[in-house]
Amino acid sequence: LSTPTLDASTSGWAGQAGWTVSRETTTYHSPPASLKALATGSPGANTGPFYTLAGKAKPGTRYYGSVWAYSATAGLVVSMSIQSSVGAALKTIGSVTLAANTWTKVEGIGTFGTGQSGDLYLAITSAATSTNDYIIFDDLLFVEMTASIDDYNFRRLFHKNSSFTGDPAADS
Repeated sequence: LSTPTLDASTSGWAGQAGWTVSRETTTYHSPPASLKALATGSPGANTGPFYTLAGKAKPGTRYYGSVWAYSATAGLVVSMSIQSSVGAALKTIGSVTLAANTWTKVEGIGTFGTGQSGDLYLAITSAATSTNDYIIFDDLLFVEMTASIDDYNFRRLFHKNSSFTGDPAADS
């Protein structure tokens, strides 16, 4: 599985239900660019940018996903979810509430169910979202987990957030 890049283009990405996506070159977590999701209408809950993994993700396989998110608007909730197709029920694997003008990491572990074709879906789940609010995403990672490593050690290996303490109870 190849992680979709946010640096080169928006190819493969789309917005839904009141969102548009574009390449952002002035605000990013790491250069040269990021993906900007702009609220252009009245976005509903569980909507936002998405990238299809159809034919790439394997049913019954566990994946680790992370993405950095940024907004000028405090209180927006950003969730990383997987789903079998656009419009299908979401399975949230990670969620955070954004502070204004601060990069925050969203991460989690999820399993595509049997028969799921797989869309990687970054959902905006805040009812407070209004027209012209935006969220910028960068440094997306979405990788298959191996059977030889448990969830805690996998997060420890890939965690770049300073809040990681090394205590399995605190970091779960």
